[in-house]
Amino acid sequence: MDQYSDGLLCAINAKRREWQRNDLRLQRNLARAAGSHAADMVTEGYFSHTSRDGDTLGDRLDQANFIPRSDRWGAGENLAAGQAGLGTPAAIVTGWMNSREHRINLLDPGFTMVGLGVARGWPAPGDQNDNAMTIDIDLGWRVVGRRSSR
Repeated sequence: MDQYSDGLLCAINAKRREWQRNDLRLQRNLARAAGSHAADMVTEGYFSHTSRDGDTLGDRLDQANFIPRSDRWGAGENLAAGQAGLGTPAAIVTGWMNSREHRINLLDPGFTMVGLGVARGWPAPGDQNDNAMTIDIDLGWRVVGRRSSR
């Protein structure tokens, strides 16, 4: 799984460089949120930005302590699932680039950080395909620190 995540980050940053964007760096709080959501989608058999219990990206980022006290932050989320040739990091990034909304997230020049969540399995009820990968990437930026009081 680590090799897959490394390959995915490499493919993402290669695409960002093609579009003259800075590389994303891994961020542990985003990774915690993305990893738990990817695993939950496989375990619970769904594929959505909203979990079965109603948690949204904002909820997951709050639970993972990503949202700073300064309340100056932004985030986006891309999901994917694939198997065999359609589940490689390159194929996943190509799929995102072929979707306007996913491409906007992937190439947003304001995003500086990423968390990668990769779970083995297909996100469908009763489907235990161990040859598939379910992916959640959470992208973001934040300003850590206090607001100045004037």
